[in-house]
Amino acid sequence: PDVPLKTNGKAVFGIDVELPGMLYASIERCPVFGGKLQRYDDSAAKKIKGVQQVITCERIIGKYRFEGVAVLADNYWAALQGRKALQVTWDFQGKENFSLKAYEQQLRELAKTPGVVDHSKGDFDKAWAEAPRQLEAFYETPMVSHSPIEPMNCLADWKQDGKLDIFTSTQVPFSIKNGFAKEYGLKPEDITVHVQFNGGGFGRRLYPDYVHEAVQLSKKAGRPVKSIWTREDDTRQGPYRPMTFSALKAALDADNKPVAFQHKVIAPSIGDSSNANYDKTRSDGGMTEGISEQAYEIPNMKNLYVHADMHVPLAAWRAVTSTTLAFSHECFIDEMAVKAGADPLAFRLSMLEGKSSDTKRVLLKLKEVSNWEKPLPQGWGRGVAQWEFFAGLGGNVVEVSTKGAGVQIEKIYAVIDLGTVVNPDTVEAQVEGAIVMAITAAIKGGIQIENGRTLQSNYHNNPLLRISEVPPIEVHILAEGGEKIKGVGEPGLPPLAPALCNAIFAATGKRIRRLPFDITKI
Repeated sequence: PDVPLKTNGKAVFGIDVELPGMLYASIERCPVFGGKLQRYDDSAAKKIKGVQQVITCERIIGKYRFEGVAVLADNYWAALQGRKALQVTWDFQGKENFSLKAYEQQLRELAKTPGVVDHSKGDFDKAWAEAPRQLEAFYETPMVSHSPIEPMNCLADWKQDGKLDIFTSTQVPFSIKNGFAKEYGLKPEDITVHVQFNGGGFGRRLYPDYVHEAVQLSKKAGRPVKSIWTREDDTRQGPYRPMTFSALKAALDADNKPVAFQHKVIAPSIGDSSNANYDKTRSDGGMTEGISEQAYEIPNMKNLYVHADMHVPLAAWRAVTSTTLAFSHECFIDEMAVKAGADPLAFRLSMLEGKSSDTKRVLLKLKEVSNWEKPLPQGWGRGVAQWEFFAGLGGNVVEVSTKGAGVQIEKIYAVIDLGTVVNPDTVEAQVEGAIVMAITAAIKGGIQIENGRTLQSNYHNNPLLRISEVPPIEVHILAEGGEKIKGVGEPGLPPLAPALCNAIFAATGKRIRRLPFDITKI
């Protein structure tokens, strides 16, 4: 029913909503994560035609509270120009010395520490020590932004009778209703969340920090207030998907069969960013997502987590931590296959012989639809990967060809296992969208922070994949019933990066262990 509205322009997104007598707000926030407001001079801002008020508000995101200065005006342009005219002094609290490159080196050093056991099976240490063939690798993934097309926005109307109306694009309306009642001393029944069409969420709109700002401003102003983030705000202020580094070990026996496997995750925690009572002494299932749940039959396994402190707000990104861990995990499985002298897909299937599994069905379907055993032209390569996690199960085969100093993605085969399908067209669109997002995260620039500030600001230096860059994608759906209906929106994303990098290895012999990479310069 939403298709006609979205194609004829009548769909109302959060950014479209208006109320009589409302003011627009543009908010100046500290450019350095963790800084505090010292003082501000609003005299020049108040001279801008249309500017009505300049007041402060608090951005509440997870365990963090950041104060900002909001310019309220009759229209958005006036609010934005008033904001630019503000003179704000911040106390950076020493955070202006933070560099993400230096932080990454800290993660590499932390990788040398034991970590906390996340999952143990058999006796990994003994099997590793006694195995005739061993291999190790280290993988790195970047911090990335969500970058939805519709920037964060909210229209809040805190009425004189104490009731609160909220108009916004959100993924968590009930959390807003209940959480805001507690935060602001209201009854849940006095808060109405009017959910609008969402111009992209990808996990970003799980966090209602932008809603808090509008609600506070409306209460202070005594009028409806519509707060709109700029694209630069969206890019520079976070929250971001955290980087994860992975130290992996595996051992093969004399017959080249896997006998031991270890995946150590070194990363800051989304849970820590969200919860002031986070326990750093325990493993974090959110940051080791999926690494111990793959169906491969390996008798000895010990997976670990090493926590790293981080003061920059972190958030779930589409497919959460599986977007990074699948890359390292499934690329390393490929490295094991090479060490064993085996075909990568056959090697995976050899670890699934003991029982029937959905993973095996996905891999067999990929083998069929991609004509896996058919020789490719000279200079081409084919790679495979799969991933199963809380949101479902999917797999990819990617074909690439060498092109000058780089490679070109020729075709992507995708298989998603759902059990039951309601709308196949929607499934295909979701898988295609997930793949496009995964390619962006793999080959486009991630977020970098220097001097405490995010270097990227907009799509020109934090680019998305263009339509002209999207390769042919062939989606196949497994819908053979089963005990549960699996997810659609996220499983198409995690296996793409490892399948792509495994294909690049097959074509060029070069193993990619760090994202993002320049696909034109392999």
